[in-house]
Amino acid sequence: ECYDQLVNNAAKMHYMFDGQFKAPIVVRTACGGGFGGGPHHSQSVEGWFLNVPGIVLVAPATPADAKGLLLASIENDNPIIFLEHKALYRVKGDVPEGHYTTPLRRAAIARQGKDVTVVATMKMVHEALAAATEL
Repeated sequence: ECYDQLVNNAAKMHYMFDGQFKAPIVVRTACGGGFGGGPHHSQSVEGWFLNVPGIVLVAPATPADAKGLLLASIENDNPIIFLEHKALYRVKGDVPEGHYTTPLRRAAIARQGKDVTVVATMKMVHEALAAATEL
């Protein structure tokens, strides 16, 4: 039922009512596999929502991203699905104090290169950086 409300109502209302309706909803959800959680607890739902107009997907890769993107999501007027890869729950990193937001709908460059561009989200950012170091 949550899927139906997000996809068929919250995501469309803004467009159906010429911008007069806003749906500032943030759904935080864990995703990702590799933990022996079985088929019911190891989903990656990005593909389900990527092509739904009106829904914003947010996929942080670092603790600083998570804080800044979550605060930006809360302040946004759109329905947002905030994906939290389970493998990143134990990742440590510097997080600025105080209130700050990280812009939504904008890619972050984790490492500047010159030969190849690798696009990744969440856990795969860390995998790509590790591979780049090896190469």
